[in-house]
Amino acid sequence: MCSLLCLAGKGHPGSGQCFDCASGKFSSEGSTSCSSCSTGLYSGAASLSCSDCSAGTYLTNSATSVEFSAYKICSEGTYSSPASSTCTVCPDACVDCPTGYFCPELNGR
Repeated sequence: MCSLLCLAGKGHPGSGQCFDCASGKFSSEGSTSCSSCSTGLYSGAASLSCSDCSAGTYLTNSATSVEFSAYKICSEGTYSSPASSTCTVCPDACVDCPTGYFCPELNGR
């Protein structure tokens, strides 16, 4: 019996036909199923990989149901690293970046 292999971003739930992976899921070329993104990562429909949330943002829902609009911006006095699912209160040593800038040497703080 032959197994149906799908293109990247698609999978089949044993149906014999490939479908787009849902948002929050991904698949690579030749996959038979879609896998869920890990916490702090997201993907749109038909994705071949998951992406980190940008520094200073986080996701509030589970990665299996997120849309790109699920990004939340950390509040003043907090920060997040890429792929984070929460914001962390800045220690006293935090240095503010100028408006519109990102400070990579300080992990975005």
